[in-house]
Amino acid sequence: MGVTERLHRIDSKLKKQLLRAAIREILVEVDRENHRVEAKLHWWGGAHSLISIKKRIRPRGNKADPSMVDLVRQTAAELSDAEIARILNMKSLETPAGLRWTKDRVATFRYRHHIKAGRRRHDENYLTMKEAHAHLDISRNGLLGLVMMGGRVEDWRGDPKVSASSVSTLSGMTCPIELRP
Repeated sequence: MGVTERLHRIDSKLKKQLLRAAIREILVEVDRENHRVEAKLHWWGGAHSLISIKKRIRPRGNKADPSMVDLVRQTAAELSDAEIARILNMKSLETPAGLRWTKDRVATFRYRHHIKAGRRRHDENYLTMKEAHAHLDISRNGLLGLVMMGGRVEDWRGDPKVSASSVSTLSGMTCPIELRP
């Protein structure tokens, strides 16, 4: 059996212990001009080894394009983070780290660039699910059922001011329930 075959059978802990016992010191120098890291190994017994490794060239930090900051600032006044993420992804724009946008990444981006989330404009002709629930005094599931069916709420509760359109909603989303004069 050869030396290399025997080395593969040795436990990695033992290999590390052997190296630590054989190496006296390691000196590391970084050559920024040539993008290299050079390590000089000083072994017990006086031998020296030089190892040179090419350093990965990667820009420091993730700088956001100023136009991206302006775009998020303009849209944050009227849209939620999830809607902003959807729009940025539709435009094939990536985060400064080169990733796709998510609601959380937009929120983090806004926080890092001191962009406040604006309050959505409230259209008096529409109610949120919470407002419709309180106005009609019906259960949340009953309200969702009416919205899913696309029926008129007045047919069910006798309130001629309200009608529901057939739009599926998620918790916390604006439900397009139209108020009629």
